[in-house]
Amino acid sequence: MNFKKNTLILINRKVLATQLQGFFLKNFQENLFYIKSILEKVAVKNKKILNWFIKFLTSCKFRSKLLTS
Repeated sequence: MNFKKNTLILINRKVLATQLQGFFLKNFQENLFYIKSILEKVAVKNKKILNWFIKFLTSCKFRSKLLTS
């Protein structure tokens, strides 16, 4: 019974995470140029933020859009 309950909890978390990710990515695409302008201002001061953000974009498959715009 515990296994079944734990499995359902994990499935529910994954569904929620997927929904949140989809919501975030939709908003992210809409605000890509705004985020890029903020990133450029911040990244001038902190290369660690720039590197983290590029890794994040790579995982989201938005790197080419950000770097070519």
